[in-house]
Amino acid sequence: EWLETYETVLLPMYGSLGEIVRGCWVDRANDKFIWIRAFRDDAHRKEVSAAVGKTEAWAKFRAMDPSTMVESTVVVDMEPASFSPVQ
Repeated sequence: EWLETYETVLLPMYGSLGEIVRGCWVDRANDKFIWIRAFRDDAHRKEVSAAVGKTEAWAKFRAMDPSTMVESTVVVDMEPASFSPVQ
């Protein structure tokens, strides 16, 4: 259920706000979902983060059955190396 909601509700919402999702992976053995996202700059990241909570998509996500959710979120702010194929 969670992956379907991410794909059909959250992913389009992020795109409409200008967030670029570079890739998504599922680590089923450890019950984790990992994605890489990109922003124009830090100000854009803050703008998108503030806007997310005001969307209908986010309200639908928050209303989901908690048993289908991941237990925690870890956010790491990284910059690509100059030679990285993902910029």
